[in-house]
Amino acid sequence: MHDQQTETYHFALNTQREISETLNQSTDIYETLQSSLEKLLKMMNLKTGWIFLVYDKNQYELAAHHQLPPALDDDEQRVMRMDEAAVIVIA
Repeated sequence: MHDQQTETYHFALNTQREISETLNQSTDIYETLQSSLEKLLKMMNLKTGWIFLVYDKNQYELAAHHQLPPALDDDEQRVMRMDEAAVIVIA
C-alpha cells in the first residue's frame, strides 16, 4: 500500500477501535454517545458535532452535542429539539 493509504487505513482502524472501546465502557446511552462524539471529533480534527436519536420519521431527540454554533445553542438548543416551537423539515 502507498504510505498515504496506509496512514489513512491505520487512522480509520484506530478511530474504530477507540469508539468501540468507548461504546463498551458505559451502560448509559447518553454518556456513551457524548463520549464517542467527543473522541470522534477530536480524531477527525473537528470542532463541533451532534447526534440525534431517530425514533421514527416524526420523532427524534438531540442525544449528544459538542460546541454547537451559537445559533444552534441558543435557548437550550430549542432549534435542535422536536417540539412545537421548532419545526425542522428533513427531506
